[in-house]
Amino acid sequence: MIPPFVYFEIKKWLLAACSKSKLDAFEKIFKVHGVDAINKEMADMALSIYVRLRKVGITIDDGDLFIAAYCIKNDAILITNNVKHFEKIDGMHVVNWIA
Repeated sequence: MIPPFVYFEIKKWLLAACSKSKLDAFEKIFKVHGVDAINKEMADMALSIYVRLRKVGITIDDGDLFIAAYCIKNDAILITNNVKHFEKIDGMHVVNWIA
């Protein structure tokens, strides 16, 4: 299963770029893997991350909070080129394949 906010983030940029071929390829990938649902536990975890970061003066996008919560809850590794948004979150396993 794929986190719903990962689906949202990727599709948002593909729609903005008007890339029909990439959007079609993306949809095929997600048909195979499926998109997971958001539940109360994940929302509460995202809120907990938000509060901890806010106390030290760090803010990140709501989508990234949910991605972090999903990864922590599922002990998943996040592969991203946006390491900066996730490196301050306890319990995250982040890998940058680009760098």
